[in-house]
Amino acid sequence: MSAFALDSSNLLENNQYVPLIVNITAIVGLSIAALIGGKSLMSAIINN
Repeated sequence: MSAFALDSSNLLENNQYVPLIVNITAIVGLSIAALIGGKSLMSAIINN
């Protein structure tokens, strides 16, 4: 989390808005996808 915050802060300070938005979207999107995947996997394991 701290590396994500540092990267985002550096991009913002350098006025690099497009990479900042891509970075935030990718990190949050991949985190949610991993959460959904993990829940689906555990549900499949428990139900079998």
